[in-house]
Amino acid sequence: MRSEDAIYFGEFIGREISVRSSSNPTLKGKRGMVVDETKKTLVINDGKKQLVIPKDICSFEIRSGERSLEILGRAIVSRPEDRIKEHRKIERMIRKGGN
Repeated sequence: MRSEDAIYFGEFIGREISVRSSSNPTLKGKRGMVVDETKKTLVINDGKKQLVIPKDICSFEIRSGERSLEILGRAIVSRPEDRIKEHRKIERMIRKGGN
């Protein structure tokens, strides 16, 4: 596993995130701080309101140090505490790419 792939297994709450692409065009470009995470959604605060973003139809951009990393939403559709258990499934999705 590449070191940048480790972001899939970490915590998203408290991180700045933006929607890079989505099958719902109204979500593209939305950005803010992740304030909650469920199995199928990320809740982000954009400074004005909280937005509920479905994971499965989006890809996200997240800052990790000096780099920006793309996260496939499909690969993180699980409860945060269960992602570590599903690392093989997630690694297969990362290798396939696309959203």
